[in-house]
Amino acid sequence: MTTVGFDRGKKGFADIINVNDYYSCNSDTTLFNFGRRGVLETRGSFWYRKALGKSCSTQQDCISPLVCDEYAMKCAYSPVNPPFGDSGVNYTSLSQANRDAIGSGWKQIKYLPGTSTTWFPGNDNLLVYPGTEFLFTTGDFSRWLICDKFQAVGEFYNRTPRTITKSSISATPYTAVWFNRQDVQYYGHLDPVISLRDSEISQNEGTVMYTEDSHTAATSSIHSSGMYVFIR
Repeated sequence: MTTVGFDRGKKGFADIINVNDYYSCNSDTTLFNFGRRGVLETRGSFWYRKALGKSCSTQQDCISPLVCDEYAMKCAYSPVNPPFGDSGVNYTSLSQANRDAIGSGWKQIKYLPGTSTTWFPGNDNLLVYPGTEFLFTTGDFSRWLICDKFQAVGEFYNRTPRTITKSSISATPYTAVWFNRQDVQYYGHLDPVISLRDSEISQNEGTVMYTEDSHTAATSSIHSSGMYVFIR
């Protein structure tokens, strides 16, 4: 791969970058050194175009092979493959290990503000969203879990162990007792009840992750940073 060195007197430039790849810059246009032979640094927040005087809003706009000019670069607010799509969730404090564990390709389907005194509104039972895997998380990712859609809502069950693929407390699969009951006349529309641990334990320790129909039980589990549901 062709590389080019910049004049060390130009403050803020990486020593070597690949002129055939996309580059990234932070808010004050300081360049990141890739160090991986053309693999885009995911730490970069924005794209910039390797051309004179033009910013870019998408990856495809940035393909020009022209060498950068220090005084012509413009930062454009286009995230580098954001793992949570267009969600406003702040994942900057998420450790790299947890980012790797959670992965990417997520689409936000529900958000509950941290000031809410009731659970998620509506009663769609999480059945109307295309995808095969759920991520339930607090806004600061201090508590999160991933499970197959089937484990959450693929069938009716009552006080039954369901498999969690991974979570903030376990890198390997384990089970937790959840609820997804059929008799809404008796139990109401709060199900499914998704929790980090067995439901009874989670209600006591504040680690319930999801219930709906604006239910008022276990609201101490609603984190101040908000509650999110993603699917992929």
